Formats: sequence, C-alpha cells, structure tokens
Amino acid sequence: MVALVATLVLAACGGDDADELVVEQPRIGATPVGSDAALYFGVTSPLDDRLVGVDTDVAGVTSLHVTGSADGTMIEVDEFELPADTQVLFEPFGDHVMLEQVVRELEPGDEVEVTLRFAEHAPVQVSADVSQLYELAWEDS
Repeated sequence: MVALVATLVLAACGGDDADELVVEQPRIGATPVGSDAALYFGVTSPLDDRLVGVDTDVAGVTSLHVTGSADGTMIEVDEFELPADTQVLFEPFGDHVMLEQVVRELEPGDEVEVTLRFAEHAPVQVSADVSQLYELAWEDS
C-alpha cells in the first residue's frame, strides 16, 4: 500500500516545514450499511495539540475511542493529546475514531472524505481508503 499523506501548512506560522501537521495512511475497514466502522491513521503535529473531533458524511455519529485494557474494552474520550513532533498512531486494537451508524456501504477501493478537528490547528480534510479488514495494519514507510 502506498502511504497517503495529507499535509496542512499553517499560514499564520510562516509556512516552513516545522509548521506542518501531517496525517498519514488514513484508512477505514469495509463495512455494511448500519454497522460501525473504525478510522485509523497516524498524525504528527509540530506543536502540542489535541484531536477533538472528526466529521464525515458516511456516519451518523463519530466518537474518539481508546482501548482501555487487555480485554479490548473501548472507552470513549473527549480528545486525544498530540505531543509536539511525536507521531500518534490510531490503529486496529488500539486508539481509533469510531464511525457509528454507517449510512452507505463502504467497499474496498472506496474513498471517504473525513475532516479532523484540532484544538489549536485548523481542521484537516483527508481522503481515507476503504480496505478489507485484514489490510488495516500500519505500514512503516
């Protein structure tokens, strides 16, 4: 899989490389209508920030989840901390964004527009690839 990268250059900060927020490998598992899906990706912020929400037109509701224990229990949270210059991964069996009540079938090969909302940075829109569930693991570039 080719790593997808969406980059937002923060114009207010001068626009050099140190000011870029990077989102990598946004992906969603194939999902039937009415079910829940998960959004996975990696994000690196140049500044301390927080992911506070996600918007998409393919789900009735979106929520942020941590996997809280060895038994895989998911816990909904209000935000995710993004330490400066640290890649934060949202992965299968780990932290993720839940897309609840999917309104259309998501099939492998589809792309889904998703907007990530941050406490400090401007929103970032990315296209997430829809893949088979077994293809969702993070791929080192």
